[in-house]
Amino acid sequence: MKGEITFTKYNAVGNTFIIIESDELGRLPTKEEVETILDRVRGASADGLLLLHPSEVASKRMQYFNPDGSEAEICGNALRSIGFHLFLEDGKRSHSIETRAGVKSVEVTSVRGSKGGVRLNLGPLEGEYIPYRFPQLKEIDPQKYMAFFTRMPGNPHVVIFGPIPEDKIFLKWGPMIERDPLFPERTNVNFVEKIQEHAFYLRAWERGTGETLSCATGAASAFLIGLREGWIKGHAKFLSKGGELTLKVEDEDLLVEGWVQRVLSGKIYLDLSPIQRDTLEYG
Repeated sequence: MKGEITFTKYNAVGNTFIIIESDELGRLPTKEEVETILDRVRGASADGLLLLHPSEVASKRMQYFNPDGSEAEICGNALRSIGFHLFLEDGKRSHSIETRAGVKSVEVTSVRGSKGGVRLNLGPLEGEYIPYRFPQLKEIDPQKYMAFFTRMPGNPHVVIFGPIPEDKIFLKWGPMIERDPLFPERTNVNFVEKIQEHAFYLRAWERGTGETLSCATGAASAFLIGLREGWIKGHAKFLSKGGELTLKVEDEDLLVEGWVQRVLSGKIYLDLSPIQRDTLEYG
């Protein structure tokens, strides 16, 4: 990949994404190219790269790449961003998007200029979860924290219910749990604290990315576990550094809704060839 690549950047409750159509590239990006596109200094600065392909079963097929070049199965805020992106392109409020975790539907519920409300339907409440025992974290007080592992939204999550830890502990526990040998593909890590009835605060550490300002599938994991355990009754709000997501069950499907904003469109020039020091001239 070399040359000017057209992209659009979106912000979904604090998660930022770069959307590129697959025909802009002609092939899959390399790990180094993904890192460059998402880099804060060399690139467009975002949490993830969304590559859109034609699909035979949906409006589009999404490939999601983390800043370290790894590929994820699904991302809720990314899907909501794509839904708003497609709406701005064709005016249609409803779209379906193919992912590695199946086809998901999105609907634009409100519009205000470059910002809108977008609802994601994650489908039926299927899947299992198991307790997670913190084998490597001596600071954990088992009286304060309860943790589970699940793949219910389509990607791996450890959900830890209890007080949100201070920065020093969060930044230690997040990467340690992400790379726990129990998870050969690594895992996302979500700390969830109940702040009032039907309202929770979520702080997310995402595999291949680090701390992010929001995580829709993390909120979905916590919501589904909370439903099964009886802590949540049908609906809840999840607050994070990036904003608010509303989750509810409707006709046995899990719906996730929040705002999305189109930030900018532009071109990025990719040329990863090394600079030859002996060709530089100073004067």
